[in-house]
Amino acid sequence: MSVLTIEGLIDENGRIQIIDKVQLPKNIRVFIVIPEVHTTPILKEKAIIYSPRLVHPEDMADFKLEVIEDSP
Repeated sequence: MSVLTIEGLIDENGRIQIIDKVQLPKNIRVFIVIPEVHTTPILKEKAIIYSPRLVHPEDMADFKLEVIEDSP
């Protein structure tokens, strides 16, 4: 398999716009590699987000909040 690297941008409609001056054949199979991108996962409509729970509820005392006031 030969490889050709072509630069492009995603437009406002989510389509890839090729920057390089190249014409690709119709219905050609392509693979898209996206460098240095951080994505945010999208939840499905019926996704259930559970609240965190302690594996051992008896350890709850380890998480007791202690407030210490700093005097001026």
